[in-house]
Amino acid sequence: MNKINTLFAALIFISTIISFSSCDKNKTNVEIVYKSVNKNYILTTDINAMNSHDTIVAQHVDSILNGLLDVELVSTGYIRFDLDGDTISDIAFEIINLQPFNNNEMPEHLDTLAVRAYPFYVGILDNSTYKYADALDIETSISQEGNWTNQFVVLGTLAHGGQFNGRGEKYLAIRLNGQTDFRYGWMKICISEHNDTLSVIEYAYNKIEGSEIRAGQKE
Repeated sequence: MNKINTLFAALIFISTIISFSSCDKNKTNVEIVYKSVNKNYILTTDINAMNSHDTIVAQHVDSILNGLLDVELVSTGYIRFDLDGDTISDIAFEIINLQPFNNNEMPEHLDTLAVRAYPFYVGILDNSTYKYADALDIETSISQEGNWTNQFVVLGTLAHGGQFNGRGEKYLAIRLNGQTDFRYGWMKICISEHNDTLSVIEYAYNKIEGSEIRAGQKE
């Protein structure tokens, strides 16, 4: 084998090594932590209306209670989630009645309920910059790109405000703090048209700090 052929073979060998190293590096950039939740939270502040079974909200709740097993009725307060298992709540949701904040004078044709998220130890993607969190479709890339906030965000409210209510299953982009960078993740949620029901379906995050994840990615 002459020198030219030897050099050519060496270059091919080096190129192959670099290629394999690159593939291995890409694999190590994904280490997904995934959890299925499948729980539904229903607001029950107006017990009389719920018992009457003659309001839109009550009829909606009846249909859920008849068709789903894992349902929790809530009247107030935070619905908390510890996403990374360190016994500290990272994010909380809340379903509230807006009437008391408006002197009980809101028009009857308006939905009076709202769903909000509170990022205790996470960031939430809000490209609206007006506290209306992004509702992502599956396979959407989640990374450092975009406007991240540590303030509470609205997921659904009156007059079809928010990006989640009545739109089926969508993904809330989150990022958890890490040692030197963020761990990016998602929560798959569904909010009813009238904001009386929050379904938390599943969530996941990438343990590799600074690495992206796709909405719905589990491995």
